[in-house]
Amino acid sequence: MKSRLINLKNWFRELNIISIIIKTILFTSLFYSQDASSIGGLNRDYIVLIYKISIITLLISVSYMMKEKKAVVYCFFLNIIYTLIMILDLWYYRGNFSFWGIKFIFYKDLFNPYGSALINFKPIDVIFVVDIVVFIALFLFRRNSSNIPSRKKVFLGMLLLSLLSIITIEYLVDVKDITKGDIKLFKRQWSYKINMMSLGPVAYHVFEAYDTVNKLERKKDDKEISQVKQWIKDNKETVPDNEYKGIFKGKNVIFLQIESMENFVINKKAGGQEITPNLNKMLNNSLYFDNIFEQNNGGNSIDCDMLVNTSVFTLGDRITFLDEGQVNYYSLPKLLKKNGYYTVSAKVDQGGDWNWGETHKLLGFDEKWDYTKFKHDEYVGFGLSDRTFLTQLSDKIKALPKPFYLMAATESSHGPFNIDKDHRYLSLPENIDKNFLGGYFQSLNYSDKQIGMFVDKLQNEGLLDNTVLVIYGDHCGVHKYYNDKIKDLNYDGNWWEGYDRRIPLIIYSKGMSGKVIHSYGGQVDFMPTISYLIGNEDKSYMDYAMGRILVNTKKNSTIVKTGDLKGTPSNDAEKKHVEDSYSIGRKYILNEYYKSQGEAK
Repeated sequence: MKSRLINLKNWFRELNIISIIIKTILFTSLFYSQDASSIGGLNRDYIVLIYKISIITLLISVSYMMKEKKAVVYCFFLNIIYTLIMILDLWYYRGNFSFWGIKFIFYKDLFNPYGSALINFKPIDVIFVVDIVVFIALFLFRRNSSNIPSRKKVFLGMLLLSLLSIITIEYLVDVKDITKGDIKLFKRQWSYKINMMSLGPVAYHVFEAYDTVNKLERKKDDKEISQVKQWIKDNKETVPDNEYKGIFKGKNVIFLQIESMENFVINKKAGGQEITPNLNKMLNNSLYFDNIFEQNNGGNSIDCDMLVNTSVFTLGDRITFLDEGQVNYYSLPKLLKKNGYYTVSAKVDQGGDWNWGETHKLLGFDEKWDYTKFKHDEYVGFGLSDRTFLTQLSDKIKALPKPFYLMAATESSHGPFNIDKDHRYLSLPENIDKNFLGGYFQSLNYSDKQIGMFVDKLQNEGLLDNTVLVIYGDHCGVHKYYNDKIKDLNYDGNWWEGYDRRIPLIIYSKGMSGKVIHSYGGQVDFMPTISYLIGNEDKSYMDYAMGRILVNTKKNSTIVKTGDLKGTPSNDAEKKHVEDSYSIGRKYILNEYYKSQGEAK
C-alpha cells in the first residue's frame, strides 16, 4: 500500500492537472442551479472545455522546470490557491450573483450590492478540498524517494501546446465568431456567471483585472467634458412654472416598467375586444403622453433602467450598465432621497444579469429586490408571472417607509409572446392567435389584467390615494423583433401596422382629471418630468440631466437610436442640438461627467 502511495506521488503533477480540471468542471456546473448549491447541468461546449484545460496545463507546465521536491510544493500551493479562488467566488456569487474582482478596490460602491453575508457555505463545497486532503496524505507517506529531475522538454511541449490552444480558441471565438455569438471569451456577456462558465476562474479574473485597469488608465478628455457641459447648458429652458409643478408632492412614486409594451395597443381593440381595458380606464385619471419614443441604444430593458433614472443617453456600441457599470450618475433615486423618499428597485432577475444589482446600488436605491426576494410559484410567458410578481410587490411595499419610490419591471409580456392557453383571454382567429401578433395582444392583455389587480390591491391597502403610478414600456415589442412575421397578415383592418417606436407613458393618480399631452419626448425625459411633478425645488439635477420637463417645455422634438428626429425642431440650432444627443451621451459616460463636476451631493 505504501509503495503505491509513493508511486502516486511521482505522478503528483498529473494528478493535480486531473483534479483541478474535475473541480473546474464541477465549479462551472454549479451555476446551472439557481443558488449555485447543486450541480444543475454540464457545459457541453467542448471548445470551452479545451480552453479551460489549456489554462490549467499552462499553470502546471511550470512545475516541469523544477525538481521533484519544488514541483510538489508548487503544485500543492497552486491547487490550494486555485481552490480558494473558486470557493470565494462561489460564496460571493451566492449573495450577489457576481464575483470578486479588483474593481472593488477602486470602485468601492459596487461591492456587495445586497449587503449579503460573504461566507455562504453549502455542503457541496466540501468536494473542492477532498483532493487537497488526499495530496497531503501522499506527501506525509513520502519515503526517501529519488529526487526526479526537471523535464524541460515536457515543460516546453506543454507550454507551447497550452498557449497555442488558448490563442487559437480566443481567435476563433472572439475574432472569427465561429459560434455565431453563442460563446464569448474576453468579451462582456449579459451575466457574470456566463463569463465565468466560459472562461473558468483564472481567465475570468484576468479578464476582470484587464478590464478594470483599462478603465482606470482611460484618460479624460477636457474638450469633450466642455462639450457636454455646453450641451446641457443649451438644453435648459427658462420658462415660468405652470399648474403641473408639485401636483404630486409628497406622494409615493411607483414606476411600472412593462416589458415590450408599445403605444399602439393603448385604447385599441382586437376583434372588438379592448387589448388594455384597465390602462384605458386609468387614462381618465392620468397624464397620458402619446408621443414618447423608445431611446434604448446598445441595450434594451437595462438601457431603459438607465435612461429613466439618470436622464443620460446610453452607448450604442456596448451595453452601458454591463461595460461601463462603474460610472456614477446623478439619478432619480438620489434626487428623491433628498426629498425624503425611501427607494427600492425590484426585478425577478438575478442581480448579475445585465449587472443591474451593482448599477442599481450605484444609482442610489436603498434596497434591491431580486430573484431571491420573491416566491416562484407561477410562470407565465417569459418568466415569473406578472400576477404573482405584482401580488407579492403589493404585500412588500406595505412595510416600506413613506414616501417611497419603487421601480418594478415585469416579464410576462417578453418576446416571443408564447403565453400559455390558460392565460389567453382574448378571442382571436386561430391564424392570428398562433402568430406573433396574436401572442403579443394576448401577452399585453394578460399584463394589463395584472396591472388592474395591482391597482385594486393598492386601493384595498389604503395606498392608492397617496401614490402616483408611472406606467411605461421599456422598449417596443412585436414590431421591433417580429415585424417580418406579421407584415403580411391581414387582420381587423390592419390598424396595427407600422413601427413608429412609440411607447406609452401613463402617469396615474387617483382622482385627477385625465389629460393627453402630445409633447414629443423619450425615456430620457422621465427623470426631470417626475422631479417637476413632485415639486422638487433643487434644480441642481438639471446640471446633469439630458432630458426635458415634458409638462413644461417649449421644445417639441426628440431623437431615437437610428438618429431619426421625432417631432419638429423650432430652428436649425435646435435640430443640431437634438441630433448630437447620443454623441454627447457617449462623451458624458466615457468621461464620467458627473464625477468630473464634483458629484453633487
